[in-house]
Amino acid sequence: MVIDLDQHKNALTGDPRSVRVKAYHCTRAIRGDIASSGLKKFDLEERIQYLDGVLMAGGLSRGLLDDYFSEVRRFISGQNLRSREGKICFCLNRALFEDDDGCEKLFRYFGGEALYKLAEQVPKFGEVRKALESIGEPLVVTASIPLNAMLPFQSDRVRRYLSGDISECCEAFINVDVPPSDIMEIGVFNKNH
Repeated sequence: MVIDLDQHKNALTGDPRSVRVKAYHCTRAIRGDIASSGLKKFDLEERIQYLDGVLMAGGLSRGLLDDYFSEVRRFISGQNLRSREGKICFCLNRALFEDDDGCEKLFRYFGGEALYKLAEQVPKFGEVRKALESIGEPLVVTASIPLNAMLPFQSDRVRRYLSGDISECCEAFINVDVPPSDIMEIGVFNKNH
């Protein structure tokens, strides 16, 4: 059973271990990569390796990229962003990314928040920032995710939402990959749709 939190309240029935929730991953990515591989948990070194290849193919210099990725590693450790490793983040309601204050930055840069923040904030990495803005397209990946794969406080919140105890839902982090078979749709984000 897949529950759409935008349409269903009081919908939690049956064994919670078999419940799946319709969820939205907001990103700037290459559609074909997601269609063939699904969504992968964030792994910093794996992401850096992939991004390094994409940026090198786009014409950025080895020296600039080595400097950038060295700074990225230092920045992520200093900002304690390593806590995102091994997870995928989802919005559970469309309003979370369709609002004016939504996830617009997630659609602006390729590579994920942990990798673009430095390029955005440090002028010497302006060339990297421009490249991150030009790769891929803004996508909303709609997936069916298992309720029991969410962090416990988040799955409890979803259960409370579905039982009518609270009126707002939130985001969810899961610690499993999402295979292509669990992806319901990959759509280009258009704020005016």
